[in-house]
Amino acid sequence: MKSSRRFRAITLALLALLPITLTGCVDGITWLPDSSGFIYTEEDGVRLMHFDMTKGTAQTLVADTKCQTLWPAVSPDGKRIALAREVDRCCLQPFEG
Repeated sequence: MKSSRRFRAITLALLALLPITLTGCVDGITWLPDSSGFIYTEEDGVRLMHFDMTKGTAQTLVADTKCQTLWPAVSPDGKRIALAREVDRCCLQPFEG
């Protein structure tokens, strides 16, 4: 089960990175300021995930954001994540890296 989840995370990471090289941005994914990994959404934008590039592992940060989030953004110091959605609200979640 763990290897299947890891394979899925790595596949997602690779598929997500391909459009970045073509367009420069992808909805639902953002790099950490130190480039050690990235933050992305799963489950139609409801689950917030962290992918660690050095370990090659994914970790759930928030299992249910209570809203469909589209554009996570990480603060320059990497301590906060802002989640935007198409309506007029924004959710903030702390991130302990």
